[in-house]
Amino acid sequence: MSLMQEDFSQLSSKQHISLKEMRKLGESFSALSDKVKQAAAPFTMKHSSNNRNDLLGPSDLDKCAAIDVSSTANMEDREIVELQRTVMKKQDESLDRLEESIASTKHIALAINEELDLHTKLIDDLDDRTEETAHQLQRAQKKLKSLNRRMRESGSCSCILLAVIAAVICVAVVWALIQF
Repeated sequence: MSLMQEDFSQLSSKQHISLKEMRKLGESFSALSDKVKQAAAPFTMKHSSNNRNDLLGPSDLDKCAAIDVSSTANMEDREIVELQRTVMKKQDESLDRLEESIASTKHIALAINEELDLHTKLIDDLDDRTEETAHQLQRAQKKLKSLNRRMRESGSCSCILLAVIAAVICVAVVWALIQF
C-alpha cells in the first residue's frame, strides 16, 4: 500500500496530469485504500486471538481429560462403556463446532479472495486509464509544440508581410502626394 502511495505522489512529477484528473485518481486511491483497510481489519493482531477458548469456547475435552483412570477401576463394564459414549458424544459435539468454525473461515477466505480479485481488476483498470491518459497528454503536448512552432514561424512571416504592406502603403501615399 505504501508503494502505491509513493507512486501516486510521484505521478504528477513524472507525467503532466491535470489537477482534476489528479483529484479523481486521489479519490479512487483513497477509496481503494479504505476498502483494503476494512477487509484487513478482522485479520490484524488486535482483533485476532491466539487463545483457543476465545475462538472456539471452552473445550468439553478439557473436562473429559479430567477423568482419572483410577476412578474407572471401580466401575463396571457397562458404566465404562457409558462413560466412553459420553466422552465420544462430547468429542463429536466439539468436532461439529470445529467444522462450523472451519466452514465459516472458508467462506470468509472466499469472500476475501473475491474482494481481492475485484481490487486487482480496479487497480488494473486504473493503471490502463492512467496509461491512456498519459498517451493522450503526450499526443496533446506534441500537437501544442507543433502549433507553437508553426505560430512562431508564421509570426515572422506575418511580420515580413506587414512590413511589405506598410512599405506599399507608404509608397502609395508618397506617390499620391507627388501627384497633387
